[in-house]
Amino acid sequence: MLFNVLNTIGTLSLCLVIFGQGCAQNRVADESGFRQNIAHVSSEELRRLPNVPSEIHLDLIREGGPGIDGIPSIDRPLFETVDQASAWLPDDSIGMLVSSGSSTKYYPFQILVWHEIVNDEIEGQPIMVTYCPLCKTGIVFSRIVNGSVLTFGVSGKLYENNLLMYNKNGGPTSLWSQVHGRAVVGALIGQELEILPQLHVRWGDIKRQFSASGNVQVLSRQTGFVRDYANEPYGDYYSSPKTLYPLKIRDPRLDDKTEMLALIINGHAKAYPLKEALAVAPFTDILGGKRIRIERDSELHSLIAIDDETNELLPAIESFWFAWVVAHPDTELWRAEDRE
Repeated sequence: MLFNVLNTIGTLSLCLVIFGQGCAQNRVADESGFRQNIAHVSSEELRRLPNVPSEIHLDLIREGGPGIDGIPSIDRPLFETVDQASAWLPDDSIGMLVSSGSSTKYYPFQILVWHEIVNDEIEGQPIMVTYCPLCKTGIVFSRIVNGSVLTFGVSGKLYENNLLMYNKNGGPTSLWSQVHGRAVVGALIGQELEILPQLHVRWGDIKRQFSASGNVQVLSRQTGFVRDYANEPYGDYYSSPKTLYPLKIRDPRLDDKTEMLALIINGHAKAYPLKEALAVAPFTDILGGKRIRIERDSELHSLIAIDDETNELLPAIESFWFAWVVAHPDTELWRAEDRE
């Protein structure tokens, strides 16, 4: 299992086993040029360079194993039908469902675990589908930043075990935190990504809902890369209480790997432990001055957050607790006894 492998043969051997390539990241940026190439600078070099623009602790950035683009983003995604995907996707596998207008797309975690980022579009809107396997965090963002369409890649670095992305275009490369939803190191520091609604849904529920209509496109294994998409490379990581790297930032209110649905409304963050909320949904809550409904979707069985006034799906995030509180240390924590 991956977690045991990590403890015995180390990160370098792991990346050779899983990704079939070395983890060397030897590009060195001098002091005059590092701002243009911040994503190519190793975490050790980042700590040595002077005046690095950063809003996170540079000493908590770690190398995840493969170097920059060692985990390749999917930049030209292909899609298949429900029938085609059913030939290889187990019913209990999970993915992200994204809808806009008349279009619906499904991105299986069995593919995302090997790529972590899909640069795509839906109904003409440029989107980025992201998944951090170590944090079980799936988030969909708009790729439009300050009027420009950006394309993102996997930097190979982690911040408290969470994915750090980088912009492939749009000016100097910077590091973007998935769970923060913005650039956190480099010249573009503070630039925000718009979070879009999505659902974490089991494949069996997708089949039942969409088999008759066929009105869903499923991300294809024809990615242009050779990966064992039927295999789960992280083994028993999800059943273990441990994280890949020890955490420096922790919140004792919940166990580190408690799964939750989290929201930010008008600058206020709140987390809903998934099992606890599913057991008592539906219920209403107030967050950031807005009344919301937390429900279990009757057809897809996902926990969802809805604006009570507009009846629109809100852009909620499913994640392990430890990842969420790193980015949102002041988050409120909902408990069942708090429900209205």
